Amino acid sequence: MADDAIRDVLKSSKAEQLAVTVHVQGSALTGIVSRIDEATAELRSAKGRTRIVVRLDRIDAVTLE
Repeated sequence: MADDAIRDVLKSSKAEQLAVTVHVQGSALTGIVSRIDEATAELRSAKGRTRIVVRLDRIDAVTLE
């Protein structure tokens, strides 16, 4: 299932501390996953200064970098 594949990539970003690009409604957000739960994922910048929370049901695609 597509949702499982997206969740797997986000979990890999968190475990391996690799950047991921999340595509949401035409916008691309890049960061490292610092937290993931049933409904949201929290991304942080490489330097940890910026954080953003994304609803998982809004994600169109992800790319592990």
